Amino acid sequence: MLVGIGFIGCEVAASLRHYDVEVTVVESFKTPLCHVLGEQVGRAFEVFHREHGVQMFVEETVTAFRATFIWLWCSDFKDLI
Repeated sequence: MLVGIGFIGCEVAASLRHYDVEVTVVESFKTPLCHVLGEQVGRAFEVFHREHGVQMFVEETVTAFRATFIWLWCSDFKDLI
């Protein structure tokens, strides 16, 4: 589970997928990196990661985190893990 997917998050997601680890991303912006590179380039990053098996929830915010076990609750009231 990655919360936010900037440059480092993109690298982490790609590296984990390379080793066949399931990756879920929660990103508060419309696309990855759109606040830095713009929405069009961000969409290309999103497509790339989705095509490589990254599950992505965009325009979402994490509203709670429980450290006792892995569990996230998003602003639209979905349990992600």
